[in-house]
Amino acid sequence: MLNFHIEDFLNEEEGSIFNMLISYFKENNIKAYVVGGAVRDALLKIAPKDIDIAVEGDVEAIIKNIPKVEKTVYHERFKTSSVYFKNGIQFDIIRCRKERYAQNGSLPEVYPSNIYDDLDRRDFTVNAIAYDIINGCIIDPYQGVEHIKRRIIKKIKCNSYREDPTRIFRAIRYSVRYGFSLGDEDEILNCIQENVFSTISFHRIMKEILLMAGENRWQENIKKCFSLGIFKPSKEFYFNNDLELEKKWASLTCEEELKPNVSFNIRLCNIYLWMDDANIKNIFKNNSILEKSLKKAFEQYEHIEKKLMESKDNYDIFNILYKCNIYHLELLKYNRKLQYKLLNYMKLKDNYKDIKTKILLDLGVEKGRLIRDIIEEVKKVNLNTLLDIKEDYLRNNIGEIIDGIKHKNTQF
Repeated sequence: MLNFHIEDFLNEEEGSIFNMLISYFKENNIKAYVVGGAVRDALLKIAPKDIDIAVEGDVEAIIKNIPKVEKTVYHERFKTSSVYFKNGIQFDIIRCRKERYAQNGSLPEVYPSNIYDDLDRRDFTVNAIAYDIINGCIIDPYQGVEHIKRRIIKKIKCNSYREDPTRIFRAIRYSVRYGFSLGDEDEILNCIQENVFSTISFHRIMKEILLMAGENRWQENIKKCFSLGIFKPSKEFYFNNDLELEKKWASLTCEEELKPNVSFNIRLCNIYLWMDDANIKNIFKNNSILEKSLKKAFEQYEHIEKKLMESKDNYDIFNILYKCNIYHLELLKYNRKLQYKLLNYMKLKDNYKDIKTKILLDLGVEKGRLIRDIIEEVKKVNLNTLLDIKEDYLRNNIGEIIDGIKHKNTQF
């Protein structure tokens, strides 16, 4: 490991900033270390995505005089700062700290400290490796380098998973992402059986689900949660769907996919359907993290599914689905009993157009409920017969249509 230099794994812009920081830290006698995932990934010969630099000292004072800085965002509670440089590179500079948990599942209290306490507070040995920027060497108090070689995820502290149950989700993510084994699987299973997740908020569980959903191998993350007994899987959910509906789906989603987060939110729809756990499903419905349109789909899905199962004709199908967003439809499409109705809706949606109120006014119909009733009646005929009702048809038959509506309204 003597020949390891983390700057060898940085791109040109990152390397330029990193070398400037080496000089700055040396000139100002600041002890500084690259920590966490950047070191882990570099040791795995993966280009680091995020560079975290831990310093022994006052972060606010240290970052004030760093050259080539565009802006900084300082976070008071954990004494961390996101530093944005003029060449577009961003590093996080954080204060070395130690942590104390008042009780299991709580957020920690933090205190300024040194690099060894900072590594001791971390979750896994592979994440508790530091690169000493000044001396150009590795600091590895927990055999993290050896565990990377053995491709194993192991905790640092004896009470780690009870102290912070979200570490169980992180252990799963790292093991799936890197193809590592879970060295603490027996202990994790015991913690799950003890219901350790009851000590943390639904909000924190939702955040971990989102992080798992954001991984390339997100399906494997959720399946691992099922195999460990964290979540209960549905017996009827399918990830793949090779029916005609899937071929038609592109026409519905092509515009939606241009919007931010749609693909990610569709992953969350898949995860929601794969769950057979009312408590977890309630987390999807009641949180402050997800987009409103997505939460709305989770809240209304079962009700809309029931109504769609009971629908009798195209008119009913159209009225049920017309106000649904893409996430409602994504949830519904996995019910094979409803797929032909969704296909019908897609065809109807492409071709149907409401009659314009102006046309009816021009034909002498007074404003008010009658116009709404005529539009609805013509819509029903249009959708159920697939006839394209033109203005000429309305002009020739408006009296008959109005009589039919009046008769229908009076027969009750």
